[in-house]
This record gives sequence, C-alpha cells and structure tokens, in this order.
Amino acid sequence: MDGHNLTRRSFVGGSALLAALMAMPHAALASSGLDGIDISGAQGYIDVPSVPADFVIVKATEGTTYTSAYLSAQAGGALDSGKLLGLYHYARGNTVAHEVSNFLAAAEPYIGQAALFLDWEGYGNSLFGSGDEDEWIAEFCAEVKARTGVMPLVYASSSVAFSLGVDDAQLWVAQYANSVATGYQSSPWNEGSYSCAIRQYSSTGRLDGYSGNLDLDRFYGSRADWLALARNTRGAAVQLYDGNATDAQRWAVAHNDDGSVTLTATSCGLALDVAGAGTADGTAVQVHTPNGSAAQRWLVRTVGGGYSPESARPIELEPECAPGLRLDCIGAGLGDGTGIQTYEANGTNAQRWVVLDHGDGTWTLVNVGSSKALDVVGGGV
Repeated sequence: MDGHNLTRRSFVGGSALLAALMAMPHAALASSGLDGIDISGAQGYIDVPSVPADFVIVKATEGTTYTSAYLSAQAGGALDSGKLLGLYHYARGNTVAHEVSNFLAAAEPYIGQAALFLDWEGYGNSLFGSGDEDEWIAEFCAEVKARTGVMPLVYASSSVAFSLGVDDAQLWVAQYANSVATGYQSSPWNEGSYSCAIRQYSSTGRLDGYSGNLDLDRFYGSRADWLALARNTRGAAVQLYDGNATDAQRWAVAHNDDGSVTLTATSCGLALDVAGAGTADGTAVQVHTPNGSAAQRWLVRTVGGGYSPESARPIELEPECAPGLRLDCIGAGLGDGTGIQTYEANGTNAQRWVVLDHGDGTWTLVNVGSSKALDVVGGGV
C-alpha cells in the first residue's frame, strides 16, 4: 500500500433454456478466492486493463484535502475492463467528518460499484499508536456506512490489525514473507494463521502489463461476494448466474400507465433499481425498496422496435431515469457473478435479454450473451 505518495457464446433457445432452468439445482457461490492489486499515484497512468487482475483497489483520497489525480483513469480502467473495483482512503487522524467528506466527494460516482476501504498506517497519521485508534476507525466506518449504506473494510499491517477493534471479516491485512519479486500466489505465506477478508502478501509483485512493482492481494470470496460488499445495504446486488429456478431469478411484472414496467424480485419484494437514479455509464443496478420512481421503471425495447415481451425476440431494458442507457452486463461478462449496470445503448448481446414468461405474472430474464439469468445475490434477504 502506498499511502504517502501523493466473441460471445450463442444463445440457447427459449424453451430449451426454460427446461434447463427448471431442472438445474441451486449452485453455491464459489469462495476459493480472487487475485488482485492495489494501486495509487505511485503507479500513475498504469494501463489497468492490460494487467491481469480480478479486482483493483485504487487510492482515492488522503486526509481532508488530497484527492488522487489518477483516480478517474485508474478506476475507469478497472470498470471498463470488467474488473471489480475498490477505493481506499488513507487516514491522517484528522476530524473524522472532514476525512469522510473528502473520501465520499471523490468516491461518489462509484458508490454501488466499488468496495470501500480505510487505509490505517503510521506515516503521517497523528493517531497511529495513540491508543485512540479504535474510536476513530469505528467512527469513520460508521459515518461512511450512514452516508452510503456501504461498510468499509480496514487495511492494516498484521502487527496492528487485530488490535483495532475491527472484526476479522472486515479486515484487509498486510503481511509479507519477504521482498522477493513474485506473481500471484494461490497460497500466500502464513495463510490460514488468522482470518481476514483480504490479504496483501507482497509489495514486489510482477505482472504482465506493468514494468514495476505492484502490491498483490487475495480476496477470500467470490465475485458476487465482492459485489455484495460494494452495494451492501443500499440494496441487494444483482448479477448473472446459472439458471436455478429459484425466486431469486423470478421477477414479478407490473405494467405502469406510462408504458414502462416495474420488475420486483419475488425472493425479497425489492424492485430492480438504478442506484441513486444515476444517469452516467457504469451506474450500478440493484434491488431496492419499491418507491415508484423513474429509477425503478423500465421501458421494454424489442430488438428491431416495438413492445412485445411475449415473443421470443430479445429485448433491451431502458431505465426511465436515464434515457438512452440500457441494462448491461459489466465488461460484457459471461461468468457467474458478473455485475449489472446501466450503459449507453450499443446493440451488443451484453444488453439483450430473452423473457421467459412463467404465465403467473413473473418473468425470468436471460442474457443473450451468456445464457445466464438475471439473479439477486443471496435472494436479497
């Protein structure tokens, strides 16, 4: 952690896929782990899409005034290439409210898409080792959650991480075996000696696409688990997932007077929602408490025009709050756990869906590019 340097698969036919959906057992989320990097201004305009990584954690801010000049390029590179995103704030031990405000002013465009982190280190941190660390960290995390719905994780070295009053599941722990250059390791040194959410195990990582040293990290969860961290109580995350005939993949359809539809997950009663009614490319899509707003109203566009969801033709879903955007699979991803966003209409299969009408007022939406269903992570409960 550098805190102080300022071709898709063909679509399966509707009837055949419906049969497959009904027959498949529910599959548990993978939890074997993901590999990633964390970067800051020290890496400058790194070509993030060229570096192999499941996730990228980007320095956003420090203290009360500093915002990384590279934040937009680094975070945008991660999202545009389908990588999971995290953002971190380097603590200086100033007034909590001021540091939180600085962090969230920079992070705001990514809320709902990025996991959030607090970096707790000694350099320039007036409270480090003071005995008042627990209170400051707890207040910072509580304030971020109150303002975003997202609980940040806390980064610290193994020498202090477990004395900060932070639950193991909220910890990102740094501990290195040595300074020897290395690529990703599936079993980092000392793994298993304690529990944490993420381990940073090298600051001398070497990966294709970048000529210098990189911090290497391992996240002990799946892509869906990361997205759940990123969205937390703002609303449950939605994703692509293999068909399993559960209520997490059935959507109750309400036809609105203006020609739009509202889609409500039958597993939890929450509506398909554009986070914050955002209008920018890359805005997260979630399920949220029904409120009748334009963020929860979707215009059904059949490919080639018209409105006929009963047909087998693919459809696109346009959020009423953001005309011209479409319900979209992040990075045109094909795998389980691929996140969902809104993005400018581009005619690709990442934005095309087939409606499987169950005949009881519910639909299953199957993505044309991946043949996977629109799914609520954990059923939203």
